Formats: sequence, structure tokens, C-alpha cells
Amino acid sequence: MASDKDRFRVLREFRALLSLTTILPSGVFSLEEAARGFYMINIIGLLEGVMITLILYMLKAYVPDLLLSSLYVMFHIMLTGGIHLDGFADYSDVIGSRARGLKAIEILKDPRKGSFAIIMLGINMFLSQSSMYIILSSDFFLTIYPELIFLYVLSAESMYIVSLLGREEPYQGLGRLFISYSKEKINIFKNLLLMFIITLSMIFMSAHKMLVLISIILSVLISYIIYIDADRRLGFVNGDVLGFSYETVRISNLVLISVLCRYI
Repeated sequence: MASDKDRFRVLREFRALLSLTTILPSGVFSLEEAARGFYMINIIGLLEGVMITLILYMLKAYVPDLLLSSLYVMFHIMLTGGIHLDGFADYSDVIGSRARGLKAIEILKDPRKGSFAIIMLGINMFLSQSSMYIILSSDFFLTIYPELIFLYVLSAESMYIVSLLGREEPYQGLGRLFISYSKEKINIFKNLLLMFIITLSMIFMSAHKMLVLISIILSVLISYIIYIDADRRLGFVNGDVLGFSYETVRISNLVLISVLCRYI
């Protein structure tokens, strides 16, 4: 009976996390349960990657590459509900201001988007569209699907890495619960186990195994740099920093694949 209850609880936590990070209907809208299931964020990334990649492969034969690369940006925003882009924009403003401490926190909490946020969002969209266009028009597109799926796994996992390394925000923000639960030893173990299984699966399916390994190294490095930057600017990590990490890792891996796909 206890194991049945545990499975039911895990399912509710996953559904709550799915509801928070995507627009997919799950029927569970609990922030507490989503935070408890944060260790499963890499599975959410896997689901996102599979859905986005499947859509691209289904439309590839019917939609011109240039248009499909633009639609990719729309699909990404629609699936995630723009939640990560919002954090990306907010923390971009902090970076652009060069402020630290209380001033940086004030800028972060300002609901208005500054000019640097708009510029960085523009760069994000441009790199997303142009990188995907190069990938779609390459001869290797048909064999690159594991890497396209895996970049979403790495983007989602980067949020867990930053949460694990960073300090909790000193106020009751959206990210506080997630950062707190990410540090529990049992959750760290579960997250690493899931990531290990997913990574092995991607390496097994990939025809470009070295690219998978390079993506992992790049993503971990970016996650660590963002943690260091947030710690110095804010003194903590919050939901906006996590969104910034997600989008930065996603874009970086897209660019990496678009550059290397012609050489592999």
C-alpha cells in the first residue's frame, strides 16, 4: 500500500512540474508538489525535446526550411509558455545594468523590461531561428534527432545544477522551494540516476556520440558560470536565473550543433 501511495505521489509531483513548466494540461497545479518533483526536470526536458523534434520531422517534407526554422521558435515558446524566456529577459536586464547587491535585486524584481532585455530576447530569437535553419538544411538533419532531443534535456537539467549550487533567495519567491528541494540528498541521487539513464539512451541512439559529450561539457560549464555570476550579482539564485540558464544552454547547444553538423 505504501509503495502505491509513493507512486501516486511521484505522479502528482511530475504532473505539477509539467503544469508549471509547459502548457500541457496535467490537472495538478501545486507549486509545493512541483518543487518536490523538481528532480524530474530532466524528464520534462526529454518530453519537450521529443515533442519539438517530432513536430520538426513531421513538417520537414511539407514546409520550407526557412519557414520551419521560424516556426520552431514559435513552437518552443508555445510549449514552454514563455516561462523561461521571461526569466531570461529579467536576468538579462540585471547583467546589462552591471549592478550588484540591492540595486541588482531591485532591477530583477522590476516587472518592466529594459532595453537590454529586449536586445537579448532579439538575439535569442535570431540565434534560435538561424541555427535551426542551418540544422534543417544540412545533410545530417535526419541523423541529428537525438542531439535535438538531448539539448532540451540539458537545458532543463541546467536549472537543477544551478539550483543545487546556488543559495536560496532571501524572500518567498517562485524559485525558493525548488532550490531548497534540489539540495536534498535523495533528490540529488534521483536526479543523477535519471540523468544517467537518459544520457546513456541518447549516446546509444546517437550517430554523433562525440557531439553528445561536447554538449554535456558545454552545458555543465555554462550552468556553473551562471551560478557564479548570480552569486556575485545577487548573492542567491531565483526563478529568473533558472530561466536564464535554461535558455542560455538551449541556445548554446543549438549554435554548437549548427556549427559542428557540417563537420561530423
